[in-house]
Amino acid sequence: MKAWKRLIALVALVAAVTLAMLFGCADKTSKPAPQPTPEVPKPPAEIEYDYVITGTRDFYVSASATAASLDLSGIYATRLNGDGKYDVSADFSAVEFGTKGKYTAVYSCGNSKIEKYVFVYDKTLPVIAGAVSKTVSRGANPLDGVSATDQFGFSVVVSYSIEVGGVKVSELQTGRNDVTYVASDLAGNAARVTVALNVA
Repeated sequence: MKAWKRLIALVALVAAVTLAMLFGCADKTSKPAPQPTPEVPKPPAEIEYDYVITGTRDFYVSASATAASLDLSGIYATRLNGDGKYDVSADFSAVEFGTKGKYTAVYSCGNSKIEKYVFVYDKTLPVIAGAVSKTVSRGANPLDGVSATDQFGFSVVVSYSIEVGGVKVSELQTGRNDVTYVASDLAGNAARVTVALNVA
């Protein structure tokens, strides 16, 4: 009889301990609800590199020119310490095509920018100075004292041709020489002046 009592008491003790562990001693600390796995971050935007821009230049154009008519060949960029060539963006938004003036053009690639100019010419002819009729010595250079400038003040190359009695010659002859000077600006406006150089 005593053995049964002991067995019952042992079962009751085990049951009590089990219930205590389940309800009395359990960790009742609230746990956060599981969070969804964060999204994989997007790759960073393409890094803006510094480039070396090659081939940029000023443009000298007539009033009929447009941005599309400008020759951008030979303009490209290279990355510092890198290989290959990259396209260069040319911004002509500040240029008033058709209106004479000096305008800024911006070439860019990555973080690199270069400013150049677009000179828009009207129909104003260059001015030839020093071309006057006079007496010169044999062997004189017909270009001595002759120069030309365009409407922006740039020097313009002057060429000449010589005629004696209506026949073209390569150099001044004794007597009357009709010398025609021609100066063309970068937009194609050409000025002409004819004078008489008398070789004594």
